[in-house]
Amino acid sequence: MEDELQVYPHDVEAERAVLGNVLVDYHNCKGTFDMLSDQDFYFHSVLFRILRRLHEKGTPPEYLTIQERAKDEKLRLEIIALVDAVSTTANWRHHVNIVKELSLRRQTIALAKELEAGAFDTGTDFKDFLITQRSRLEGVEKRFAIPVGDPWKHLDSYLEYLASLGKVPPRYRTGISRVDEVIQGGILPGQGIGIVGAQGSMKTALALHGVLDYIQTHKRKVVYLLLDPGMDNYEITMRLLQMELNQSEAEVLGFQMLHPEEYHSVAQRINNRLCGLLEIYKGPMDLKQVESLIRRTKPGVAVVDYVTAVSGFRNENECAISVYSRLGDLAKELGYANVFLAQMGRESKLAQSQGKFGNNAKGSGKAEEAVHVELELFNERKPEEEENDIQKYLDGVFLTFTKNRKGKSGHTLFLEVKFPGMKFTGNVREDVKHVKPRTKVLVRPTNFGQLGSRL
Repeated sequence: MEDELQVYPHDVEAERAVLGNVLVDYHNCKGTFDMLSDQDFYFHSVLFRILRRLHEKGTPPEYLTIQERAKDEKLRLEIIALVDAVSTTANWRHHVNIVKELSLRRQTIALAKELEAGAFDTGTDFKDFLITQRSRLEGVEKRFAIPVGDPWKHLDSYLEYLASLGKVPPRYRTGISRVDEVIQGGILPGQGIGIVGAQGSMKTALALHGVLDYIQTHKRKVVYLLLDPGMDNYEITMRLLQMELNQSEAEVLGFQMLHPEEYHSVAQRINNRLCGLLEIYKGPMDLKQVESLIRRTKPGVAVVDYVTAVSGFRNENECAISVYSRLGDLAKELGYANVFLAQMGRESKLAQSQGKFGNNAKGSGKAEEAVHVELELFNERKPEEEENDIQKYLDGVFLTFTKNRKGKSGHTLFLEVKFPGMKFTGNVREDVKHVKPRTKVLVRPTNFGQLGSRL
């Protein structure tokens, strides 16, 4: 009777965390399948077996894939619950360690019971029995000694941080529902998102759109590192006012002069939305200063605008590689999310103008490791066009998922923008292609006649 009532060592939350991490971030957590077997799970062995079979077939067992294949409604709801429970995948090895150790404890208990029963059975060869049991126990000991990585050294502080959030995953989203759907709800603590584009491609506007959404949703601090030498705190304030009023900078200044009371009311409305949680720091800063600032302020999200503006490096490539690497590690250590804004290189700008997407910014190789999602923006507005001429603005920008560990990548969306306030409306056009516009080309004449042109 005692055996029937006895509960063997297990941790349901750790099992759920292991499965949720694989579903959310398969590419970083696929080592789970080398470290655990179906028998290591006390409650979730069936679901792990399904994920492992997909892994062995070369099909990433990611959230969307499983959702599409899950016929049973209870399984579908369980998968949703597993993904929603994931707050960060940075400490996935720690959860694997917990599940494996508890599995080995259960195996040891089973061996101990067999050892006890065998010791009472005087009809068996005791020496052979001991050799068999010792061999099995050595197998358990050997498996326990397999290194699976050290637990996250700051796990305790991060668990306190999660508790303060009421277990709500503090995802950074763009605030544009279709984009956030593709990246499975947003970026978790310990992860990063890169926003790449040429000057004027609305990188800052998209980042601020996500910042407002993050603060209003999670009530967590955002640190905005304004390292772009061409911008200052005034620029960010003006962008927020433009988005709120849907006016150009000149119109906002005019509104401030002509309607000071209404202007003050609008400014107060923005401040109320920010809840005092947006802290803007102007550069220049070197990488040590950036790291020190993030450690001191302890944000939920840090926006780096822009990556290669961090000072102290010989060239942009060295800068980008160092910044992505160090801040990527720092995010995992402290449990915050990075938002990297990066300028498009000259070759990539040229490729964009020819209708080609998926071209990375400086240091893109290292960005592959530091970011889970990379978004490339392209605005067809010509630099020589007057900014106050609203008619010459297109009604949006192209966004390409150049990297997406959370789902589909390589495709392009067209995001509708309300000009001149540069505010994203949330409306999206699917399956679009940017085609190089036809331009006039001068043709060398075969005689001394007048130069002609053709489309």
